[in-house]
Amino acid sequence: MRAVHDPGRLDEVVAEVTVGTADDVDHAVRSAHEAFLTWRDVPAIERARKLLAAADVLSGISRRTGPATRPRARGRRTGGADGLRARRRIRAAHRGRWPRSS
Repeated sequence: MRAVHDPGRLDEVVAEVTVGTADDVDHAVRSAHEAFLTWRDVPAIERARKLLAAADVLSGISRRTGPATRPRARGRRTGGADGLRARRRIRAAHRGRWPRSS
């Protein structure tokens, strides 16, 4: 495990992450390539539906899971603001335009 520090407060650890090896990277790349070989054959409309469903999950409006919340640094919780931005970007890309950075 490796500590990740807040760049504004280097004495504050905000997360601990597992450090990967070159073998981990190779495995991830091979897995992604294998997934692509299947994904590329999925019709575009079905890929769009899956991406839009993923955007809904990221924004916390999944019917199965309810609102998305996750712990944040210093004990605060978020209702999925990052997920809402991701959902907005995916939906905008689906409409053929890309929103400005937020």
